[in-house]
Amino acid sequence: MGEIRLSIGVADPEDSPDLRDFHRWLGDEEEPPGRIRLAPDPVPGTMSGGLDVIDVVLTHAVGLANLTLAYATWRRARRSRAALTFTRASDGLTVTVREGSEEAVQQILRAFSDPGQPEDR
Repeated sequence: MGEIRLSIGVADPEDSPDLRDFHRWLGDEEEPPGRIRLAPDPVPGTMSGGLDVIDVVLTHAVGLANLTLAYATWRRARRSRAALTFTRASDGLTVTVREGSEEAVQQILRAFSDPGQPEDR
């Protein structure tokens, strides 16, 4: 697995506090899944105006597994109802999850374990 860049965002502006909380949760991890930063939404022309996204760069499969585990743990601990959207930068593949169930975690893992389109070099 090569480097994977994901953005994690919310569709509903009312869920922005949950996204920021998840960002803090990831930053508090003893071994973060990759490079993580909170950034303005990079998608031009969207209605999100001013929403933030979590920008994650994963360099190995363990990072993806750690990210999904952290997500599931955060969902259970915080009982957040926010729908989070994970988007792969290389090809725009998007997965939206609304819960921290094993099925949701597996959905994320299956989608992003496939390398998709290679990044421009």
